[in-house]
Amino acid sequence: MGRGWCTNTPWFEQIGFAIAFPYLSNLLKKKFQLTTENAAKSLAEIQEVFDLVSKRLSDGRSYLVGDDFSAADLTFAALSAPILMPPEHFLKPQPLSQLPS
Repeated sequence: MGRGWCTNTPWFEQIGFAIAFPYLSNLLKKKFQLTTENAAKSLAEIQEVFDLVSKRLSDGRSYLVGDDFSAADLTFAALSAPILMPPEHFLKPQPLSQLPS
């Protein structure tokens, strides 16, 4: 997480992040109930959404709604970018083995 948030940032922001991260991490875990079980549920929900979008586009249509690019397409692209990590994304993907479990 630090690598993604601190890429191309000034040194003092990197130090501040390194100091604050353990505290923020614990706070976020408690506030948002970040557990292994909840992570698995969230992943299943994400997979469901991608399955629905895939099914919708399986008939050959180019866009989620109507015949033109819309807010729905832009929103789905923007919200799925951190999950898909396309090469153009400003955050560079990490191998899953390097992510915390």
